[in-house]
Amino acid sequence: MPTLVRDRAKASKRAPRGPRAQGRDPGRGRLRRNRGATRSDEIEPGARVDDTGRRRIDPRMRARREAVIEGRRRRRRRITVVVLVVATLAAAGYLAVQSSLLAVRSLDVEGALHTSPDSIRSALGVSTGQHMLDVDEPAAAERVKALPWVETATVERRWPGTVQVAVTERTIKAVVPDGAGGWLLVDGTGRVLGPTEPISHQFVPHILGLPPAGIGKQMNPNIAGPLAVASKLTVSLGGRIASLSVSPEGTVDAKLQPRGTAWLGRPDDRLDDKMRALQTVLAQVDLHDLCRLDLRVPSNPVLTRDPQCA
Repeated sequence: MPTLVRDRAKASKRAPRGPRAQGRDPGRGRLRRNRGATRSDEIEPGARVDDTGRRRIDPRMRARREAVIEGRRRRRRRITVVVLVVATLAAAGYLAVQSSLLAVRSLDVEGALHTSPDSIRSALGVSTGQHMLDVDEPAAAERVKALPWVETATVERRWPGTVQVAVTERTIKAVVPDGAGGWLLVDGTGRVLGPTEPISHQFVPHILGLPPAGIGKQMNPNIAGPLAVASKLTVSLGGRIASLSVSPEGTVDAKLQPRGTAWLGRPDDRLDDKMRALQTVLAQVDLHDLCRLDLRVPSNPVLTRDPQCA
């Protein structure tokens, strides 16, 4: 190939071809320069780019950012402290509940006259050494109320280690035979309170004619009649009545002192009038050879005399 042709071919290979070739390097240079710079819309708020191309943050924004970070740290510290306090209190409470510091150390009894304190403590169902939180006050009070003499019972925990029992006892209203030659005390509801020696009728009436019942049990419902009569007795009438008896039908008779019997009939029929008539007759009428005093019709009492009447 001629020399002139070869030189032209080499020159054509070395020379840039067209506008695309001519702008390649400048474009790449501009691209590199643009990559090194930060566009204004890419700069974060509160920051600026100085003359050297470095990013600078406004001191106020920096202070605000540091304050936010510190606030988050404080919140985390507070949450940590609260969690630790709650955990400590829970552990302390658990240890206190399980420890012997809150155990029952004494059982105090108040108001018991006929019932021994030991019997009440036994019925209570609470022992020393038991944890105070395990004491069921209503259930313990019900167990104490089951005792024959106890009418009401209150059980109260007194911290740190005392259980107090306050009882109100029943009142004696009459005595009844026990079926074995002895006597049993009963209250105004007919509940058997316990055994006793014979008691003078001046203090409490004797009620006859009923089957015996166990201690702490209720007597036959027919005892309501003579108990109603007993509740109406004045001091003077109580001294004149030796005993009260009740029939299977529920009628009541009063054995008088020194002799004679007062027929009262059913106590739910004008009982107040009958008791006033009885008191009037005993106070104003000659009772010589008295046998029977029929008060079933209180407005018309009938007195029968008989020297042979017991």
